[in-house]
Amino acid sequence: MLLFNFQRRLAVRFSFLIVGFTVLLGGCMQPLYHSEGGENVGEKLKQVKVEPLPDVLGHYLGTELIFLLNGTGDTVAPRYSLAVIPHETNTAQVIDSLTGRADSASIFVTAEFKLTEIAGGKLIASGQVISASPYDRSSQRFANLRAARDSQIRVAKSLAQDIRSRIAASFATDARP
Repeated sequence: MLLFNFQRRLAVRFSFLIVGFTVLLGGCMQPLYHSEGGENVGEKLKQVKVEPLPDVLGHYLGTELIFLLNGTGDTVAPRYSLAVIPHETNTAQVIDSLTGRADSASIFVTAEFKLTEIAGGKLIASGQVISASPYDRSSQRFANLRAARDSQIRVAKSLAQDIRSRIAASFATDARP
């Protein structure tokens, strides 16, 4: 009985401690897309123009970035320019010892990006994002091509989300007083 009361009191104290920390730290957080008087981050993201990217992976990455930055379909005058340079590497992970063919492969992509103001050329954000996607291979040639293409699409979506998050964070930190 005494042990039960001690555990109960300890649980109540711990609950109050957690609630207290939550209240104290709650004032330190600011939502990413919150605006205070000026332009909010969502409006700034709509003003980003994505420069054309080469190759098939570049096509998927570019269209995904356009969708994530301005998925509304509104035509907004561009204020920022986003240049992305993807570097793709394909590797065979598992090779069948009987046939000598790869059973699985992976696509590794490193993308360097730079966001600049169109008017002044000021660098707003830059960085490097990395993503990888494995896929299974078979003895069918066209199935392998489709699997590799699907893997490229997955990598492009992942890279676009990472780039968008970094740009949004950059806009949010620049807007603070």
